[in-house]
Amino acid sequence: MNAGDRNERAPDTTDVVLVVPGMDSTRLGQGIEKLLHGLEARLRQPSCGIPRWEIASRLGEGLGRADVTLHHADGTRRRLVLRELAWTDIRPSMKDVGVFERLLRGLSLVRYWIGGWAFRIPSEASSSLRTWLVGGAMVLAAWYGAIAVTAIGHL
Repeated sequence: MNAGDRNERAPDTTDVVLVVPGMDSTRLGQGIEKLLHGLEARLRQPSCGIPRWEIASRLGEGLGRADVTLHHADGTRRRLVLRELAWTDIRPSMKDVGVFERLLRGLSLVRYWIGGWAFRIPSEASSSLRTWLVGGAMVLAAWYGAIAVTAIGHL
């Protein structure tokens, strides 16, 4: 085979995009749907420079995957494989636990934040920085205490 017989175009590429939705995602595929809507809106703009594309998804079936093929003007293709990493089904919902469990979870978070930065201030830190950090920790603790009193009062 000589050099004239070979296909001289650049090879096609495949990229995998992992979509990790936030805490508000309620069903599998919701994060990818949002991404696909934005991607499609961008691809429809003439300034994008991609003349043709294909989107294949099975999101309506409750699957968190989609395939996007971008056909560039030079004949190359770029395939994007989108996968949603759903973790909302493995974390316990806050709606399913009682008030005291919520307060304990919140208290551990407040303790983490206060213990992590407010009382481990380096000795070479300025006195105003130490004052503001300790003051902020006190405000955070007071705020959480007010939330706890309000929650217990509504029982």
